[in-house]
Amino acid sequence: MVTYVTARCPFANMSLARLSFCIYLGRASWRSFWVGRLGERGVDTVSRRRGFTSVLIQMQRQAERDARARAAAQRRAQVEADRARRAFERAAAADQKERARLYAESRLAEVAALNEDLADDIAALDGLLRDTLAVDDFLNFESLKEAAPRPQFAPGALAVSEPPPDPGYFQPPAPSGPQKLVPGARQRYLARLEEGRRQFDAAVQAHAAREAERQRQLEQARSEHERTIAEIEERLARQHAEVEEFKAAFEAGEAHAVVEYFALVLERSHYPEGFPQGFRLAYIPESRQLVIQYQLPGFSIVPDVAEYKYVKTGDKITQKVCPLRERQERYKRTVAAVTDVISTKFM
Repeated sequence: MVTYVTARCPFANMSLARLSFCIYLGRASWRSFWVGRLGERGVDTVSRRRGFTSVLIQMQRQAERDARARAAAQRRAQVEADRARRAFERAAAADQKERARLYAESRLAEVAALNEDLADDIAALDGLLRDTLAVDDFLNFESLKEAAPRPQFAPGALAVSEPPPDPGYFQPPAPSGPQKLVPGARQRYLARLEEGRRQFDAAVQAHAAREAERQRQLEQARSEHERTIAEIEERLARQHAEVEEFKAAFEAGEAHAVVEYFALVLERSHYPEGFPQGFRLAYIPESRQLVIQYQLPGFSIVPDVAEYKYVKTGDKITQKVCPLRERQERYKRTVAAVTDVISTKFM
């Protein structure tokens, strides 16, 4: 039984052609074929065009695969970029939060420092009498004498002498054994021996010159040190003599010495920072009276702030005002303490 399969040719110029295949059922061999209105040349053209079409299809499929691969790579790159962007945003948010925390801590530390300084100022005012009287303001005249240290003489390398040259270093080795039998060996040895002796004499002279220069510099350094010591002794002797004169004048009741002595006592007094410590003294030898005009601190010496606080919402440091009555009471105690201190020092 024979089945005829007929198909239209896919080429535009062969729309009327028919292709017939004779196929025996159950067998895979060609029996006969007929191509309508094509001929042998038409069959070859179709085969070549089919091969070209196959190549084009393969190229198109490869291009599609490449395009899909590029699209997949772009999608992966976009996913990675989104992941990196989200990670950066999380890190930036965390960094911003950390900066905000550190800033708040710094502001709190600033407030703590302000409150600590405020507490120190108030404690200094409240303990003025106690702290000032705890300092011994007695002025010993011996303590006015300067005690300058005397520098030690340190010449350094100038105090170390250079070792003299070693004669053995310049003496050539004497010939021994078979060397003695070499013609002219003894004459050459004597020549080297003489040259070594000349070099040794030159080294001795150079060493002596260096030692003389070292001794000269050492003596110069010692003279400069002695001159420095003499200047210090002279200055100390002059200053000690002035202190002795000051002491004698004070004991004699001379007005200028008495005023100067008690001025030193007042300057040695311990007061909180910000105190004016301005004063004027006068001494009346006839009545042996010392008149003191002391400048008291103003009301502003008492802090008008009771406490500092940090307000995070407005990022500002606020002040809690100290009540006026409390400031006035502290100022009165401060003035009374200064008066007691001065009267106690000169009683």
